[in-house]
Amino acid sequence: MLWHLFWTVAGAALACGGWWIAALFVPSAAIVLKAALDFLRAPIGQILAGLAAFLLWSGFIYAEGDVHGTNATRSEWRAADAAAEAAAHKRDALIKAAVASATDRAVADIAASDKSLDQKVEQYGKANSGRPECRATADDIRRLLSIR
Repeated sequence: MLWHLFWTVAGAALACGGWWIAALFVPSAAIVLKAALDFLRAPIGQILAGLAAFLLWSGFIYAEGDVHGTNATRSEWRAADAAAEAAAHKRDALIKAAVASATDRAVADIAASDKSLDQKVEQYGKANSGRPECRATADDIRRLLSIR
């Protein structure tokens, strides 16, 4: 703790000792500041100050090309968005192909099942046409199949 106190006192002593050197420049700095403010109050001073500010600002923008680097950031975002969109299109195409394949298989299975049932109904109608317990005739079966 004593060490910290020593550095604090030493810093204050050096700072206070440096004030008298700075005080030597105050009158000349005040004269220059007053002359600059008087010049800026005049119409020509305001025009020249505005022109200087514009040239400084435009020179900074043209030299850098971008004040805060937003063009580079936006181009990175656009590239990332384009890559994400391409990945989404690819993913959607794969999903669409998988769904189409699954749907085609399901439709083929349903068609095979329908064909199998139709064959069984035909065989049932032919095999049982003469039996009295079979009340549906071939015409009834055709009529029922046509309803579908």
